[in-house]
Amino acid sequence: MITVPSIGVRPLLGKRAGLALQVLSVALLVAVAYAFSTWLGLTLHLPNFTVPLIWLPTTVILAALLSTPRKRWWIWILTVAITHVAVNTLLNVFLVRQVVTLAHDVLLALLIAGVLRRYTSGQLQVTTLRGVAVLLVTAVGVALLIPFGISIVYAAVVSPDSFWSAWWLSAFPNTLAFLTVLPAILLSIQNGPTWLRELSRPRAAEVLVFALLLLSSSLVIFRFLPADPASGVSIRFGLLPLLLWAAVRFGPGGLSLALTASCVIAMWSTTLGYGPYLQASPVQNTLNLQSEFIALAAPLMLLAALIAQQQRAERKLVELNAQLESRVAERTAQLTVAKDRAESANRAKSTFLSTISHELRTPLHTIMGYNRLNVSGPALPPAQHKNAVIVQNSAEHLLTLINSVLDLSRIEAGQTPLLTTTADIPQLLDGLVDMFRLQAESKGLYVRRLRTSDVPAYVFVDAVKLRQVLINLLGNAVKFTETGGVTLAVCCERDEPQPETDEPPTVTLVFEVTDTGPGITPDEQQQMFEAFVQTRAGQRLGEGSGLGLAISRHFVGLMGGELRVRSNAGYGTMFAVRIPVQVAQIDDIPHGETLGRATALAPEHAAYRVLVVDNHHDNRRLLTSFLGSLGLNVREARDGEEALAVGEAWQPQLIFLDLRLPRMSGGAVAKQIRETAAERPVIIALSASGFDENDTEAYAEEFDDFMRKPFQSSEIAEALHRHLGTGLRNATTSAQAAHELRTMLDMSALASLPDDRLATLERMSIAGNPQQIAAAISAIAPDNAELAAALQTMADQVAFDLILEAVRSAQKAKGSDEPA
Repeated sequence: MITVPSIGVRPLLGKRAGLALQVLSVALLVAVAYAFSTWLGLTLHLPNFTVPLIWLPTTVILAALLSTPRKRWWIWILTVAITHVAVNTLLNVFLVRQVVTLAHDVLLALLIAGVLRRYTSGQLQVTTLRGVAVLLVTAVGVALLIPFGISIVYAAVVSPDSFWSAWWLSAFPNTLAFLTVLPAILLSIQNGPTWLRELSRPRAAEVLVFALLLLSSSLVIFRFLPADPASGVSIRFGLLPLLLWAAVRFGPGGLSLALTASCVIAMWSTTLGYGPYLQASPVQNTLNLQSEFIALAAPLMLLAALIAQQQRAERKLVELNAQLESRVAERTAQLTVAKDRAESANRAKSTFLSTISHELRTPLHTIMGYNRLNVSGPALPPAQHKNAVIVQNSAEHLLTLINSVLDLSRIEAGQTPLLTTTADIPQLLDGLVDMFRLQAESKGLYVRRLRTSDVPAYVFVDAVKLRQVLINLLGNAVKFTETGGVTLAVCCERDEPQPETDEPPTVTLVFEVTDTGPGITPDEQQQMFEAFVQTRAGQRLGEGSGLGLAISRHFVGLMGGELRVRSNAGYGTMFAVRIPVQVAQIDDIPHGETLGRATALAPEHAAYRVLVVDNHHDNRRLLTSFLGSLGLNVREARDGEEALAVGEAWQPQLIFLDLRLPRMSGGAVAKQIRETAAERPVIIALSASGFDENDTEAYAEEFDDFMRKPFQSSEIAEALHRHLGTGLRNATTSAQAAHELRTMLDMSALASLPDDRLATLERMSIAGNPQQIAAAISAIAPDNAELAAALQTMADQVAFDLILEAVRSAQKAKGSDEPA
């Protein structure tokens, strides 16, 4: 807000000479201004009429008082008094008149300055609407009231008929000076010459054009027009457009200067006997000139202040917007930098996890592969076989933890794809229940499934992710439940009736996993879906990573569903998974889907040429051993160059190609093989990394499949069958038959067998030799004929994979029951 600053003159005594010189300079300036204003006031009057048209000395005194601290006013009063006596003596003014005039001017200025200081906190803001209004009310009001009292005395003593003319003639000169000249003086004291430095060329040109128009118009109106009534008010108000221009474009300061200039020209012309203010009596002419300029000045000063105030508000708004935009730009830049840093850190994390996962999975793949061979070895002693089984279980648990961490990292990186396939819901439920039945029965728990009749058998869904979610929920339920049991139920929520289209109908499947465990407190329910958060029950058991529920919720959300929990402490827990799915049509339902384990290549198939490319010798040996045991013709290469050479010379039909090779990436090798091979081979990408699967998108045309280490032999067999159409002997069992065979077994009876017999059954199932399996089952018959009959039924249907699955579940259950 623009204010009038104080000059701040300090006492002269005891101060430095520089300060004294400054005070003397200001006092001299005030004296000169007062002397000039006195001479001008005594000069500007109508011919043969000595009443001044405008009286400026009071304005000079008032400006000095408003610009100075109250305790320094005596300096200016003393300066004015000396100057007043000197000037009036030179002009031969009577002493009495000198004293009366000085007293009137000083008292009037002191009274107005005191009132303004009180109601403006010492700062008169003549560029605001409030400041101009205060000036009008105070200065003009006091300038009119004091002469009013003097005029009453004059009328009572001299001439009662002259009251009004005496009042106007004594009040209007000061009033006109306050309205026209005072704002310009105050703004000049405030701003000094700064406006000249800030004046741009276009603005200077506008000021020059305005000044020329104002000067010429004022001269025409007040100097060259004849003094007759016909040239009256309408012509004199011809200055109004120019004054409006000044009010709008130049503010109160510019308007004040314009009013002063035009007023002085009008008065000077009238004093010289020219212009429109000579057609009546001197008193009437004087009052006409003064009243017309007062009538112009008052509303125009208010308008100029209002416009200036609005312009300042607009500039302030522009500045605030600029500051806001600057802050937004600065914050945007900071956010961009932070985003870039976060993305860089995320890329670094992804690179690290990709590398570390490869380094973890590669030895783990070798450990699990060779340990699997040890478990299936025919001559392994029972004690060592049991140790090998423990190693295998621990390795699988470690792999689960690694996969969980990688799944979470892929989720955070937004690299979790959704792979929708046709899922067999009954098979999915049966497999999940069978998976946890033995573990539950070993704790005395039941595991059951419930499926309403309206649940479709086949739907389109990401079966892998759905299965992982339900495994996480069922695993937690069995783990934390001590009495009672676990129920897996599924029902169907039909959506709103849909118009008949070619699209499959959409339904919502609700999977509910309910247990009779300890329950979950409300506080834990708020946090349990966050990564690495465990409930109190999980902390007591000391198991798990706290990632299962976080990953499950993300997977469910990715499939367009929701995962909710309802639990009361001490009364069990229910997790509900709601997923929208499309019902599969008859043509979409897969036929002949099988589960199984490969034992050998069917005799009707030729020995395909298979190339294994891996820079780790142990990994190559493990895979080539398995492929060779199936009867395939296998060769190996340790890097990209060797793979290209072997491929060109040998022309393999199937290539297992590791993505991370020295000097040349697997993707580049695959691309070059595609370009040079005479016949297109099947290329399957192998990787121990959790992120390389996304990297194969750049080589999508080169790779036919992707497999992540460590992988099971069944996955290799399924890949062979999928890409080469090979028949694998003793490797298949239908899904429905698998479920029926599983239900035949008494898992508790199987778990009660001695360790050595379980180990023998495991080795024979892995070997896939029907005679050896029959001999192992015959050894069980004397002790448990019903169990032996069930096992023999499975062996007769060549379901060696199911026998192996059941035996390992029994071994795992027996291992968990032993004391630590």
